[in-house]
Amino acid sequence: MRRLIRGLFSRLTRRYWAPRLRRLLSRTNVTPVDLSTSQYLSSNALRGKTVLITGAASGIGKNLALAAEREGALVCYVDRDPEALRALEGLLQKGSEHRGYICDVEKTTSIEALWESLQRDNVKVDALVHCAGTRATKIHFLDTTPQLWDAAFAANVLGPVFLTQLVTRSMKEGGRLGAVLFISSVHREITGGWPQYSSTKAALDMVIKELALDLACYGIRVNAIAPGWTAEPNEPGADYFEHAPLGECAIPPSFISKACIFLISNYQSAYTTGACLTIDAGVSLRSYRTPARPPEGDVHTRWPLSSDSGQQQGSKR
Repeated sequence: MRRLIRGLFSRLTRRYWAPRLRRLLSRTNVTPVDLSTSQYLSSNALRGKTVLITGAASGIGKNLALAAEREGALVCYVDRDPEALRALEGLLQKGSEHRGYICDVEKTTSIEALWESLQRDNVKVDALVHCAGTRATKIHFLDTTPQLWDAAFAANVLGPVFLTQLVTRSMKEGGRLGAVLFISSVHREITGGWPQYSSTKAALDMVIKELALDLACYGIRVNAIAPGWTAEPNEPGADYFEHAPLGECAIPPSFISKACIFLISNYQSAYTTGACLTIDAGVSLRSYRTPARPPEGDVHTRWPLSSDSGQQQGSKR
């Protein structure tokens, strides 16, 4: 019976899916992705790929740079803090092989200078991840200024979109399968008292969908991740966050970086585009009818999990 099922599946693949995939690739003029599993058994999901990461000197960007190196990628790490970039270079196991660039994504001239440097170094980007952006600042709408709104949209929307245009145009001209990933926020759809910040993340939702549709014909995928509160376990207050149903703590950036690897890997996400993955420990599930804490007497599992093994740390309370 198994032999019969395998035979039917093999014939279906040869006669139905393979011809359609070839026709799709002939229309998009891109090189087909190698979906064989042998090269990924060693966890080198990004082997031979070049990953450009903005905001790479701290938080999610820093964790992603280290994770991308482990997955076999050449990492081009970008930040506006030169000292932090040098510190990251020291953390990378093959720091001399990767490339660091200084850039402030709020400024168009800085992005143009970054692109000129990438061209001069003959860097062919396969995946672009936007981790840079403004932090949420608690402020009442009546106290905001045009300058605050301009800065928020420049850093979170306009700058990343401009860099995306430069990178994806190069992907198209080179016939390369590509991936673009934006770091959004759960506040793209829930309020938080940060009017200009939340508005930029809501705007990104439609940017991602429009770009995903426009660039699909070139084999370029565009996605996003919407994290909740993200903090390293040793940061003040990170071990307790009552609004997170899952664990009541902040999310370690390493868990966001794992999702980034998944979404920029053509082997793992070749057919995923226009999507936004929410990783918020359940924060956005709350409503006025749900309790802030479990009923008295319920056992609540302590988090976080180990970022390396996924095993539970700590005890129950």
